[in-house]
Amino acid sequence: MIIEEDVELILTDGGFLSSFTNFKGNAQPAPILQLITFDEDAAYVQGKRILFIREGGGGGGSRYVQNSGVSIVFAGLQSKADAAIVKDFADRIFTYLLETREKCGIIGIDPLTGASPVMYTDLGRPVVEIQCILKIDRGIK
Repeated sequence: MIIEEDVELILTDGGFLSSFTNFKGNAQPAPILQLITFDEDAAYVQGKRILFIREGGGGGGSRYVQNSGVSIVFAGLQSKADAAIVKDFADRIFTYLLETREKCGIIGIDPLTGASPVMYTDLGRPVVEIQCILKIDRGIK
């Protein structure tokens, strides 16, 4: 299993790949998941939010533990009005990562940053990024 799939399992357990209620109490559809490659232009993501996960590089480790840098990016609808929903959702993910422990071989999660300030893609989607280091058990005895 690749690291992005491990993170997907963690976020699924936390309910982040399901429909959700925003901070105003309004029901929102589940975001579309993209692993490794971000494509905001694809027809299947038009009018939908995107949760994007990619490995961002190593952080070293040892014979027993690998430290992997991971970025979790939440991209909103193509509207500046969606920025607050995107920021709130990313903050929820960040808080969940702080509270989460062992999941699918991941023995530690160290967020490097909180949810970033809102930025915008070329197509006008508000985007918030979380960067973390995952400590992964290599399974070597």
